[in-house]
Amino acid sequence: MNLEQLPGWYRFTKARLRPPRNPNRPYLILGWVLCLAGAGLAPLFLILLESTPLAGIVFSMLIIGAASIGLSYARANLSPEICQIMLNSGQINVSALIEELGLRAKALYLPSSMRSGDSQALIPLKPIAHASELTRVIPKRLIVQYGEKAENLALSVAAPGGTVFASWGDVSGMPVNDIEAAVTSVICGYLDIADNVSVSVELPLIQVMVVHPQFREEDTAYQRCLGSPIAAIIASIASESLGAPVMVQAEKHQGGNQRITIQVLA
Repeated sequence: MNLEQLPGWYRFTKARLRPPRNPNRPYLILGWVLCLAGAGLAPLFLILLESTPLAGIVFSMLIIGAASIGLSYARANLSPEICQIMLNSGQINVSALIEELGLRAKALYLPSSMRSGDSQALIPLKPIAHASELTRVIPKRLIVQYGEKAENLALSVAAPGGTVFASWGDVSGMPVNDIEAAVTSVICGYLDIADNVSVSVELPLIQVMVVHPQFREEDTAYQRCLGSPIAAIIASIASESLGAPVMVQAEKHQGGNQRITIQVLA
């Protein structure tokens, strides 16, 4: 009997009971195989054969096996390929929405204090030059009104760096001098998407140099409005730490590095 011929409740129950695939399982299996094989061959090579070269091979198997077991617990549950697919899908969907609405202005990254506790990015119909134009608390909706005028409408989307705060920690109220430490910890440590980051703060501009970023810039409606993924994450951190709206003013590639200019709205 084929699976399609089985009752619907049986197929649903079987799918629910099937254990999820663990991407770390190959490392775990390899580690235990090497450790058990090495432990089993050690008495043979050391005691019976008294062979030093073969004993060295056994110890190598034990070391590699232990390293593989440790790697199975250190590797993320989601593979980088799955994360890349999810990121690209989200960018394609938001790009289609931006192009359909005809939005061209740079996005504003808002701190959680201006948006009911969540970090958010606004893509306005018209460019916003001053923070004084934001006279309303941004509701949790897709299309929002941020001012008193009828044309003060914007598309509200989740900031790419906003979800980082839930896992990494809160950066609100951080001193200006500590922004570089926070950006470096997130970009180079927590996310591991660049080799190094240097930040120069001369308000209202923040200059960021990202050394060997792992994301490449693409000419899409999403990145024209919100910036590249790395620039969006840095803008979210700067907005949350300063408690002020910011925008990605410019991005430029210099060799294998990426220079990002972020403007803080006064």
